[in-house]
Amino acid sequence: MGKSDWSDSVPATTGIEPSRPGLITFVASTRTTLDLRWELLQGADTGGSDERPLVITYYYLYTDDGLGGEMTLRATLDGATSEYLIEYLKSGLTYRFRL
Repeated sequence: MGKSDWSDSVPATTGIEPSRPGLITFVASTRTTLDLRWELLQGADTGGSDERPLVITYYYLYTDDGLGGEMTLRATLDGATSEYLIEYLKSGLTYRFRL
């Protein structure tokens, strides 16, 4: 009962970062599309252990604007998904991706 100063804050995250993200590769492309694929994380690579792997619920795919700008969320994908088609790219630009 009564009033006091605020206690120190504690930083927290809502997810666990995997120990090894899936390697992103491209399979095929046209002038404006790119088919990305990656390895699904298994065992200890999920951030858990080989005996008790964590379940990957979602993958978040980020990309920049092709000009080296800030990375923005492109898609939220089911954890069983290992492929995504990027469309509407501009030829002549270099895009970066993060999964």
